[in-house]
Amino acid sequence: MHYDKTRHELYIFAEFNCTKMGNRKVYDELTRLGLIDHKGLIDHKGLIIPDSAEPKSIADFREYGANVIGAEKGPDSIEYSIKWLQSLAKIHIDPVRAPLHAQQFQQYEYLKNKDGEYMSAFPDVGDDAIDDTRYATNLIWRRRGQ
Repeated sequence: MHYDKTRHELYIFAEFNCTKMGNRKVYDELTRLGLIDHKGLIDHKGLIIPDSAEPKSIADFREYGANVIGAEKGPDSIEYSIKWLQSLAKIHIDPVRAPLHAQQFQQYEYLKNKDGEYMSAFPDVGDDAIDDTRYATNLIWRRRGQ
């Protein structure tokens, strides 16, 4: 991902999805795909920000040479980060290299009550790519007021 602060636009250009794959294999596959270079860097600043609920995975990736910190979570962080994403001028997603992101961003919407009216709550199902984006941009949207 890349955030263009001047234009207030987010670019999502690639993704890797897997289940039941060990951390070393994930790291090696990300390296093979060019999403992590030989020095363990994932972006120009060299920082990976995954879900902080996975401390063992974070420790493993550090051991492999990656610069990684867990996403900071707190009260209202889901709501605040979703509203930040909604405030962007544009989110560009490569549908070929990031198909899950493209699908989930297109389908994501507020929950509805039993009468079919929208509520101010967000679904917690089918949102892995949304969560990934919130974590990856954690250091940006947590700077409230900027």
